[in-house]
Amino acid sequence: MNYPLTPSRYHEKARNRPPTHDKLQAEFLDFLRSRSIAAIPSGAVVSRIVEGEYPMVRRGSVVSFVDAVELLTVDFVTTCNIFEIKPRIATVFGIVRQAKAMLTLAESCIPAALYYCHVIVPHDDPMLADLRKEWPHTWAWGARFEDGEE
Repeated sequence: MNYPLTPSRYHEKARNRPPTHDKLQAEFLDFLRSRSIAAIPSGAVVSRIVEGEYPMVRRGSVVSFVDAVELLTVDFVTTCNIFEIKPRIATVFGIVRQAKAMLTLAESCIPAALYYCHVIVPHDDPMLADLRKEWPHTWAWGARFEDGEE
């Protein structure tokens, strides 16, 4: 029988991640939290939550964690953006499989009207173009443009 992991087991599983994951995750969360929201109608009721290591709860038990989540509610309609952080692309279809699984899980664990799963990878990863072909919601993190903006 599968039992839910204890909090200490979740810690044990996460502590083996490379330090580059935590660094990229912290940078990305800072970006999300500082990002202004645009195109909101005047007078709209707005709520925005940005959180790292967001727990996915099913039947009262944590079944997984999302690296980052942004829950944006405008006039009582919620959009759920989940983000998976990948410091390196090891396998394109492994990431696609995880993104699809996390998106499906989010739909059953987080009340919202719209759901998106974005994958965050370094802009110079040699497999970035391959991943984008299979998962269009892939962000190239750390890209620099001529005017200095990221």
